Amino acid sequence: MRAAEDENSRRQVPDKAGKAVMKIIIDGKKISDRNSMYDSVRSQISCDMGSNLDALHDIITTGFSYRNVEIINADDLKSTLGDEYFDALCHMLECAEKESTGLHVSVGFSCSVMQ
Repeated sequence: MRAAEDENSRRQVPDKAGKAVMKIIIDGKKISDRNSMYDSVRSQISCDMGSNLDALHDIITTGFSYRNVEIINADDLKSTLGDEYFDALCHMLECAEKESTGLHVSVGFSCSVMQ
């Protein structure tokens, strides 16, 4: 139960007014293909959605409390989805962030240190 509580507290972040909003987290290490990415998003939201970029765009830009999208381990996600689809995902998120007030997107790549 503790792990679920930790995950939920990680997904709740305050907006500028201090109101808690949910964050959608896409972890590239946990994604095996496009469908599993959308399954991951669906498991974090309280409504059904399609398995495509248009559906994800609609979820994050229309009246839902999911105002933050975080991609972690983006290099793994890019490897799994392929360059073209990953770039399309990032482009959609960038456009959504520009058109939707209060939406914040963050994409985190792993850094490796060469020795």
